Amino acid sequence: MTTRSASVEVHAVGLGTTNRRSAGAIAILLGVPFVLPALAPLLSSSIRDTVAKLLPYNAGQAIFNSAKSTSVLSPRLGLAVFALYAAAVFAVGTILVRHRDA
Repeated sequence: MTTRSASVEVHAVGLGTTNRRSAGAIAILLGVPFVLPALAPLLSSSIRDTVAKLLPYNAGQAIFNSAKSTSVLSPRLGLAVFALYAAAVFAVGTILVRHRDA
């Protein structure tokens, strides 16, 4: 639980520095888990399942999955994907802060 919480917090800091508005960052952080899965059915059926597993919310939920299933990621892979999302957003935020506030 704490690893996922830490990833969410790093993700939130990255969004905050990228967006520079706390309300906007909160809206993005809370809105993405609802908007992206709603757009997944628009994809072709051949890649829909793979993309759905790799969405941030689904990858984060896979951390708590103990049953072996092909429809969700394994807990370790889910953690890795979720941490990569957090690291990517944090890296973009760091780069933008360095360029805007230099």
